[in-house]
Amino acid sequence: MRVLHINAGNEDGGARTYIVSLMKGQKIIGEESALLTFQEGPVSKMARENGLNVAVMPQKQRFDLSILKPLAKYINNNDFDIVHTHGPRANYIFL
Repeated sequence: MRVLHINAGNEDGGARTYIVSLMKGQKIIGEESALLTFQEGPVSKMARENGLNVAVMPQKQRFDLSILKPLAKYINNNDFDIVHTHGPRANYIFL
């Protein structure tokens, strides 16, 4: 199973730790996962430090919807089975 986690990328508390811990657990049991953030920041940094697959798709501003087509293309090209959003911005963009 391939899982994509999407997050804004600017959290530096519990959400960041939760995402990285979840992805590390998926790696241990043999599931493939990737993280996509909308900006470089604490989440992508911590994920990379833990050897996790990270992609960044920068937004010009919080409600920048120009990333919708590239996001759909990224998901389809990488054959993800599940997309799991974390946080209000990721939820808003993906809905």
